[in-house]
Amino acid sequence: MDAALRSIEVERGPIEVLVYNAYRVSPGGPATPEPQDFAADLQVNVVGAYAAARTMHGLMAPRGRGSIILTGGGLALDPRPWLSAFSLSAGKAALRNLAYSLSAAFKADGVALATVTIAGRIQEGTPFSPDLIADAYWRLHLEGLSAGPEVMFTRE
Repeated sequence: MDAALRSIEVERGPIEVLVYNAYRVSPGGPATPEPQDFAADLQVNVVGAYAAARTMHGLMAPRGRGSIILTGGGLALDPRPWLSAFSLSAGKAALRNLAYSLSAAFKADGVALATVTIAGRIQEGTPFSPDLIADAYWRLHLEGLSAGPEVMFTRE
């Protein structure tokens, strides 16, 4: 992750915004995934986000600006064990905690970090419209340090 992001910065110029939207899920309820599968899911869902955020903080902090946006999910708020996505629920909860922790830490260096929590199925004509969500990502970047650590999309 570090080498890839640094390479992009060298080849294309300063990265102003990073959106981390990767995930991995092992289907099954609690106690279903094998430990190594659960660990692999957390590696993508949380450790990958941390690695990307850490690298980008190192690149953005000397400039005193930049935005890191992590895509969260409603499973962080309501795990729904019957949904057969236990590992994703755990990963999104950890990602949300990570976002809150890093947001406070990075702010002093001029780097904004936030999570967009999408608590529903992304679909046109709903509160979860891709255009509405894209606008939220863009607004987060434009608001920078004045934005909070989280934007939520819920049915309410």
